[in-house]
Amino acid sequence: MLTLLGWNQFNIDEVTPEYSVSGKRVDYALRHNGSNKVFIEVKKAGEDLEKHQEQVLISAFLKISGELQGNT
Repeated sequence: MLTLLGWNQFNIDEVTPEYSVSGKRVDYALRHNGSNKVFIEVKKAGEDLEKHQEQVLISAFLKISGELQGNT
């Protein structure tokens, strides 16, 4: 699916698996020109996604607040 959307899943500079954000991990970070654009959490079919929403939001917040403080 990522390939259909124009992402090169074999280039870790674009699609980074198990991306670490302040000691937490997201399944994938989609990057463009060295900057994170999207965090993706992969769950099995039928999984209640509401239970995992907080994980992605916290990771995004930690990354953004770290960038604002000068940490990358």
